Order: sequence, then structure tokens, then C-alpha cells
Amino acid sequence: MSQRIDGYICKGGERVAFYDCDPAKNETCKKTSCGLLGRGFGGSGCTATTDRAASREGAKPYYIKVDKSGPEVSFVREYMEEAEK
Repeated sequence: MSQRIDGYICKGGERVAFYDCDPAKNETCKKTSCGLLGRGFGGSGCTATTDRAASREGAKPYYIKVDKSGPEVSFVREYMEEAEK
């Protein structure tokens, strides 16, 4: 089960690394909410994977931070090299 620590999506107390997904490589995903295939929330569904082998060519790892500061919840990418500084 995932959790949030300081706004970051975490698992087991550690930040989860995400990658831009390549649906053709992602054999474990059911793709019911796949934004890359036009499914999900008005076509803006999921575009990420935690499986590096299922990532798009050249994809850089990033963390996702949940931002609740505005009127709507947003999800902000922080690429790992930026977050580590």
C-alpha cells in the first residue's frame, strides 16, 4: 500500500520512482485507465509506471509529489536528480 511522506508518494517509507510508461512494453498493467491509449479520466488517465523495464525509451526516473495547496489536487513530477539536490 502506498503512502505519502512530505507529499511524496512512498512505499515502505521510501519515495517511489516512476517512469514514463510505454504501454507496448508494460505486460503487467491491465491498461483500464491508460491515458496513453485514451482511456481513464477523459483521456488523461495514467501515463506512469514503476517498472523500469516497461518505461519509454530514454525515460528519466521521477518522484510524484501531491500538491494540495490550490483549489484542486495536482500531481507534480520531480525528476530524481532535481529532488536529490
